[in-house]
Amino acid sequence: MKIVNFENNLSFLITTYIVLLKQLDTATKGLWGKMNAQQMIEHMSDSVREANGKTLRTLVTPEENLPSMKEF
Repeated sequence: MKIVNFENNLSFLITTYIVLLKQLDTATKGLWGKMNAQQMIEHMSDSVREANGKTLRTLVTPEENLPSMKEF
């Protein structure tokens, strides 16, 4: 299991990440996938809101499938 240093992650999000976003050209194409820069930022914002509990989702995976989904 990978140990995550949340303090460094929070520092990155508060400082470095914002600076990088401000430098992002809206015409920048992703290296893969179909999202444009705005969609990528919104996707990341949604993920952060879900991770910190500000956006709650309803569990749609049957409980018996959770162990294999978590392993995946």
